[in-house]
Amino acid sequence: MPEAIWARLTAADDSVTVDVTDVLGGKLELRHSAISTADIEFPPRTDTPGLILGEAELFYGNDRLFGGEIGPVPGPTSGDTHSVQIRGPAAHIDGGDLSLSLVNRAAWREIQRVWDEHTPFSATVYAPERVTYLGTGTDDDGNPVPFETSGTVLNVLQNLHQRAGMRFTVRHDDSTPETPVVESYVPSEQVRSANWTYQDHDSKLQPNDYANRITVYGRQPDDPAQPRPQWTTVDWDEVDRYGYYPRPDGLPIWDSELTTSLDCQERAESELADRVNDITLSGSVEITPQLVHPGYHRPVPAFDGLLDGDTLPLDRVSMSFLGDEPTATLEFATADRLADKLVSVARQASQANRLL
Repeated sequence: MPEAIWARLTAADDSVTVDVTDVLGGKLELRHSAISTADIEFPPRTDTPGLILGEAELFYGNDRLFGGEIGPVPGPTSGDTHSVQIRGPAAHIDGGDLSLSLVNRAAWREIQRVWDEHTPFSATVYAPERVTYLGTGTDDDGNPVPFETSGTVLNVLQNLHQRAGMRFTVRHDDSTPETPVVESYVPSEQVRSANWTYQDHDSKLQPNDYANRITVYGRQPDDPAQPRPQWTTVDWDEVDRYGYYPRPDGLPIWDSELTTSLDCQERAESELADRVNDITLSGSVEITPQLVHPGYHRPVPAFDGLLDGDTLPLDRVSMSFLGDEPTATLEFATADRLADKLVSVARQASQANRLL
């Protein structure tokens, strides 16, 4: 096949398969932990009416980009075009009713069980380095309080992944219409390569309440001849990365409750530990069209001046195709180190409760 977007459409009863090689335009959005979608437009054909609720696959040349179910509602049409809307494999589990009540269960094992018992997916669930346990609390009488969740199978899986600090990604290159393939994982523990051809990028550093040098000033002693207690704390690794922030002499904090240098030191170190985590980085990278799975952490060479060798989670992959000029954009979600820290704290709490 030529290096162009094309589609393979198959009727629900497998009676008709149509290769659409004259795609006029459309878009594709690949998301982690959710339903990915695509729309394509092509010239009117006489062999497509029976394809509603069938399966569709999108390709770029010989590379499979996406597969899913053709929507039950036909896309908009005109005298010159026909449109097909496609929902990714996660749409197959966006229905039904599932309820779970769990006591002292490892979240990742429950995720594996739900994939295996309630979905058609072939699932690989990577055990986290630090396991989150569900239903570890007790009431005032010492009785266990279960973790409960209910909804569609997709809702339940999303809730389990969120509690575990995990994501799932449909592997479109390995999937078939009959057997979709999925992976569940902690994003920062599954780092994938920057396997794309770069074109352009845009990035944004948002400091929020970030600071890497803090000076805490205590109360001035009653004797004016005595110096005011104070303490300065610096995170030199952060200074090497970003320079002094928000100002060269450090962020000043005044606290009249502090009367000794030791008090100021404790406050400064506590503030610094919180504020160096309160920084976010987000951005997008334009690439040549190719399949890049969202969800995983990846190095972003275009952001090296800001990342200093770190990785970012890839939130979404979007493609737009119009004639012979398709484009693709990688959107990197805000990487919030404080959020990562809070997930870690939640895991520690679940483990502590389990041991009580």
